[in-house]
Amino acid sequence: MTDCRDDIVRCGAVLPLFEEPWWGVVVYSCFDSLTGTRVATQRFHVPLSPAAAAAEIAKLDLPRGSVQQHRAQATLTGARRSLVSGSEKSEAIRQVLCESGASFGERFEQLMMIDVA
Repeated sequence: MTDCRDDIVRCGAVLPLFEEPWWGVVVYSCFDSLTGTRVATQRFHVPLSPAAAAAEIAKLDLPRGSVQQHRAQATLTGARRSLVSGSEKSEAIRQVLCESGASFGERFEQLMMIDVA
């Protein structure tokens, strides 16, 4: 794995914290941070209903540094919004991420059409 991007390696490190790996990728993508992802897994180890996601996001005590790398520009508010949006659209995201045979580009286009915050 020496030729992998650092974010892929970091994401892979947190996947065992989630019931399903695809959901771990979604949560990690909201933060691009091991810190934020580990805190989020306390309440988001599985996708939640929209109402539950909105209620649970407020209960997360995310410390400084929970949003890092290229996500830092979106701030903690953006990460929270993305996590709730990801929960709301989790079934559509799951279908794209778990679809066999699709290329990276095809999946990326499909994810863009889902319009996750």
